[in-house]
Amino acid sequence: MAIIEEGAKLYPSYPHLVISSQAAVGTTLKVMQDYDKYKFYFRNLPPDPDLNYNTPKTHFAIAKAIGAKKVALLLEEAAWTECARKGCTVDTPYGKIEIKAMKDWVPAEFGLEVVYVANIAVGQKDFLPMLEESARRGAEYIFVLSSWYTDTITMTKQWAESGAKNIPIGFFGRPNQWGVFYNLTGSKALGTMSIFYDTPDVPPLTPKTKEVVKKLNAMGLAADMSVHYYYSEVYRIKQAIEKVGSLEMDKIIKAIEEMQFEHTALPSKYVYFGYKNPNFHSYTGGYVLVAQFQCNGKPVWITPSELLKEAGYGEDVQKVSNIKLYKSPEELRKSCPS
Repeated sequence: MAIIEEGAKLYPSYPHLVISSQAAVGTTLKVMQDYDKYKFYFRNLPPDPDLNYNTPKTHFAIAKAIGAKKVALLLEEAAWTECARKGCTVDTPYGKIEIKAMKDWVPAEFGLEVVYVANIAVGQKDFLPMLEESARRGAEYIFVLSSWYTDTITMTKQWAESGAKNIPIGFFGRPNQWGVFYNLTGSKALGTMSIFYDTPDVPPLTPKTKEVVKKLNAMGLAADMSVHYYYSEVYRIKQAIEKVGSLEMDKIIKAIEEMQFEHTALPSKYVYFGYKNPNFHSYTGGYVLVAQFQCNGKPVWITPSELLKEAGYGEDVQKVSNIKLYKSPEELRKSCPS
């Protein structure tokens, strides 16, 4: 919020772009309400109502597909998750957003019973009470709405030693999106699931995907979803400048709004900045590639292929991801070499 205000002061004398990977809908609400003042600002992420609703759906589709009927929700207690924890309503010039709390829309849309909800405090390190309570209440799938605020490495280690160790667990972000996550947990991540693109073997989502991951991995850098967001936007800016043929910022902004852009990790319909809806100047969410860490930390993609087709991913991606490849944590512990 501070950056968008300072940018508005600066723009008349120094035309520029701001592209920010943050969730607060309040920033692009300003763009919608006073376009001429704030048009330079874009969000390379869905706003929090969308991020808390459409993107997590992949995990609940997986839970249902593997036969789970009861789920536990462990929700990071931060501003960006308020819509998931409490529900939210936002009025915008492009329409009203109304999102129910996750505990309410998961049963309504997926027929899953939410048996336990816990808020994860920022900086929390002891997750055992939550994990044990999830098991005590009969959860058959645990979903963790996490970001960098939640230590998913520690949580994974505790999960693997807890009474919940045989309950499938799916993470949202963040270190769990790295290829080294398995080793960081001392192989305790066996059987866990996460949005995942950080491997040279990543499915060919677009012609850019493997190229970007390979270059970053060669430099020792992990390619989690945030990395894809930022590197993709550099391609978009380059493409817009080439289309305009100059550095006239007003024209570049218009070009960016009109562009059908090929992202490195997401279908083009998720990343259109010209939506005439509350996601104006933002991404939208939807089904994504979720992988399970199987033997020796190998990522195996398990998002049901029909969901990827619905989302707009190509046939090559649909062929790679299959819910039938999922294995329970208990089965993997028994079958994988120790």
